[in-house]
Amino acid sequence: MTTYSLELGILDLDGFSWELLLGEEEDECPDNTYSILAFPDDPAASIIDNHPINTDPSSFTALNEAKNWVKICTHQHENCLPPSTDFMPTRLIQILRRGAEVSCRLVETGLGELSSYAALSYCWGGDQAFKTTLETLAKYKVEIRPEALPQGLQDAIFVAAQLDLEYIWIDALCIIQDSIEDKSVEIGQMAKVYGNATVTIAATRSSAVWNGFLGERKPLGMELPDMATDPLDTRAWTFQERVLSDRVLDFGSFRTQWSCRTNLGTAYGSFDLDSKVISDLISAKYDGKSMLQFWMRITEGFTDRALSFSSDKLPAIAGMADRFGSIMGSKYLAGLWRPGMPASLMWSSAKPETRPPRDQVLAPSWSWAAIVGPVRFDRQYTDGDKSVQYEVQILDCQVKLSDERSPYGAVSSGELTIRTHVQRARWVREGRHSNVDVLLASDEGIPLHPEAIDLGFKGGESSGISVIPDALETEFLDDPKSGIDVCLALCGRIAASEGSGLYSALFGLVLRPEFGNRYSRVGLFKKTLAPADFVNYADWFHKHGQEIFLVI
Repeated sequence: MTTYSLELGILDLDGFSWELLLGEEEDECPDNTYSILAFPDDPAASIIDNHPINTDPSSFTALNEAKNWVKICTHQHENCLPPSTDFMPTRLIQILRRGAEVSCRLVETGLGELSSYAALSYCWGGDQAFKTTLETLAKYKVEIRPEALPQGLQDAIFVAAQLDLEYIWIDALCIIQDSIEDKSVEIGQMAKVYGNATVTIAATRSSAVWNGFLGERKPLGMELPDMATDPLDTRAWTFQERVLSDRVLDFGSFRTQWSCRTNLGTAYGSFDLDSKVISDLISAKYDGKSMLQFWMRITEGFTDRALSFSSDKLPAIAGMADRFGSIMGSKYLAGLWRPGMPASLMWSSAKPETRPPRDQVLAPSWSWAAIVGPVRFDRQYTDGDKSVQYEVQILDCQVKLSDERSPYGAVSSGELTIRTHVQRARWVREGRHSNVDVLLASDEGIPLHPEAIDLGFKGGESSGISVIPDALETEFLDDPKSGIDVCLALCGRIAASEGSGLYSALFGLVLRPEFGNRYSRVGLFKKTLAPADFVNYADWFHKHGQEIFLVI
């Protein structure tokens, strides 16, 4: 049985916190700080701002505190921008209060009409029975009965009304769901819709719209739940809704939380530095290089989340791309930025999955949007490491948009034209479930450093070059001993001097011939080398002149 030591420190009257040392060994105790809490009606509340978590998020006390958060932010926070005066969503739900009764209707905003509104961020949980369509549009303009709505939408309207907001934006009701044209236009405005809302109501604890989010919470025990595992935190669509919103009222599983550009206030009065970093970056306080690096981090976080339809991948991050594009003024290409190439092409799949059928892929193979699952960017390639030298030339890159009115949305095709040194090889795997990928050298073999002759490399034998696959190729799933003819397109090198104790490396794209001079990307390759062997492998690539490839 493991025993723990516990040591109470001295009360800090300035910070009102206890320092608690808790660990398995008395000399290896991690430092933790515990805040002192006071109930609102306790005399101590006059000097202690933090209160115990209210387990009833729909109570007058809880919503009155939320109303106060909104008021303080919009009237006192210098760093929190007021909503823009030149934008209103195309449609809003108007909340009409007649005494204790509440009714709603869908209204179309006119030019010059500016009103404060809330926006809702929530999980659909499947197709919606109650949504605006071409058939129901006229009906909803007359009346929407709140009691007929799913519980989650009822809760959102109730919260907006308690915050004294007359309007709320809800995607299922404010976008005509069976109109491709309307969806294209409205999805393209997501950045403005959430960015200009007085507050975004986040139904974080609810996994489906019919569940609601204002139910009584369980009392907290000694074990706190993981804050990042609420249903809303796992969905890709809601990622940009959270980041783009200037003010968020977050209804989580065990607390209601406030965040804005100035701070992230909770029942504990804590601060979230990550939120401020995001706000600063999106506020154009960083240069173009930093913005490109941050976009890669955004991409990583976004692809960690789930999508019901893979075709939504680019539309679901279009709002973020719109915000970045307005700051950088750069060309956006299916999830990548032109100034970030070739470094941004060095993405890799964190968890390769079976490659989806070609007719279901709505992105070019060189884009991370072409694969299923999370992606990662190697910091050494992307963050300006001076030891990294790129050799590939990006001659051209173009995409064909699915809808010209949505420059940051879905694409139907794309072409990347590169010039670089290339070697042909055959890609094989060591087993059906093996994570080790190797490449067979061309019949010409690899010229070796004299000290490495005993490694026995000959024509047709393994080159020891490792591949990070973008997906699980069907050939390997059907027959683990099969192989794929590929081209190794050299992108760059990581240089290390002899005697430094560091390793050099060659890296690039693994391309698969398709038709004509067209190729598709299937992975990345990397060969790590001692400086003494580096020249031989580099010469192996450079022995042939540069070639031009069209990657689709």
